[in-house]
Amino acid sequence: MKTLVLIRHATAENSHPGKTDFERLLSQSGLNESNIVASKLAEMKMLPEQIVSSPAIRAKTTAEIFAKKTNYPIRNIYYDKLLYEHFEPSDLLNLLETLFPDKNIVFVVGHNPLISEIASNLSREYIYFPPCKTIGLKFESTNWHISRGKIIFSLTAY
Repeated sequence: MKTLVLIRHATAENSHPGKTDFERLLSQSGLNESNIVASKLAEMKMLPEQIVSSPAIRAKTTAEIFAKKTNYPIRNIYYDKLLYEHFEPSDLLNLLETLFPDKNIVFVVGHNPLISEIASNLSREYIYFPPCKTIGLKFESTNWHISRGKIIFSLTAY
């Protein structure tokens, strides 16, 4: 059985002149959201075997907070620019199957609209992702060549 936990980065600061989109930080409310949702996952004993994240600062910070709250080593987070760019859900699954075939619980931290597209595609339901929304999808599979999962939880900070 495979479990994919999809996380949209928490609320980021507004754009500032001289700072790229990639460099945007989490706002104070984003830091709070990340801590709240990550704590809920830890309480549920939903602990990652692998965390994969966009390297954009707001996603990276979200991933690090989730790692700390779930006792996952920050140094083991895998960052892939693919999660910052637009790609097909199958590209993510191929990445997971290639790099992490033995991991059964993987957290993926990314951006909208991509996270919504992946969740909607894999659950066959439309799922809207406000900042820091987190859903868990369970798949009856022993590999990451998956097509349809069951939503086992949906969390937000508020």
